[in-house]
Amino acid sequence: MRDKITIEIPIPKFAIPKFAMPKPAMPTKAKQLGNRLLKEGVLLLISSTLLVVFSIFTINYHVSELRWIDGDPNLMHTINHGLEVVFGSEVRKIQMLPQRLYTSPHHQLAISAGCICILTCVSISILYPFARRTKRAFTTRFFLGFMLVSTIILTTTALLYNFILTATSPNVDGWTLHEYSSPDKYYSYGAAWMDLETWTCGVRKWVRGTTIHQQGARPYLDSICEKATKGRQMLVPMLVLLLITAGMSWVSFNDLLRKDGYEKVEDLDEDGSKEAEEEEPLLTYDAEENSPEREEFSGPRGQIREV
Repeated sequence: MRDKITIEIPIPKFAIPKFAMPKPAMPTKAKQLGNRLLKEGVLLLISSTLLVVFSIFTINYHVSELRWIDGDPNLMHTINHGLEVVFGSEVRKIQMLPQRLYTSPHHQLAISAGCICILTCVSISILYPFARRTKRAFTTRFFLGFMLVSTIILTTTALLYNFILTATSPNVDGWTLHEYSSPDKYYSYGAAWMDLETWTCGVRKWVRGTTIHQQGARPYLDSICEKATKGRQMLVPMLVLLLITAGMSWVSFNDLLRKDGYEKVEDLDEDGSKEAEEEEPLLTYDAEENSPEREEFSGPRGQIREV
């Protein structure tokens, strides 16, 4: 018989390289200051203040437009007063406002959004210090969350409505303006529905003078066109600041909830002592007379020995 020959082949051992995990970089002083300002509510106060400022400007612009639209009807919608438009050497007349002019609800939506933004910022400035003092941040956070969500929906609706209305309003056409104007009387322009911004920014190209401002209507219409444009564009930074304020308020109130004592507020009696918890009664078991007595012993779980 042949002897079995055993050959041992050494298996090389490979050392697994160890990679040192990089240590997290220490936050810089600027980052530490930013986190501190965010947690203490300073940035929330700054964003709320800026939102109030932009809301006031938005309200002012749209109220000015409505006041100009609802001005003296003897000057706006009569055949005795209006604008003088020039086509080459020909001078014709047309009323101050077109016959089909959008007066609502885009102005009212913008004004309402501005008022609600101011009310929300005032609520934040009152409720945040109240939550820090009373340690009731949980309820206050959800109340402010409901207000912020409602304000964001209203502001977004106002922004979209104003921009879509301006984009869909047809521009003032020179040929159509010539057809609706008259050399003797001030007739109204009724080619299509349009907003105040589209009308004032479009008709000023052909305007020379007006019965209200004898020195020329171009600066007058330029001012109205500028206010109408700014009133619409001011909704964009107002919505951005509203979203920033909502995010900062959520982070600030969450930071209050993480601190000790904010997660749960224990109910106290009138004298300041804790309410005593009622102990549940222990369940008892009465064995029947004819049943065998049972005795538990220390053994495997679930085994009972009868005696």
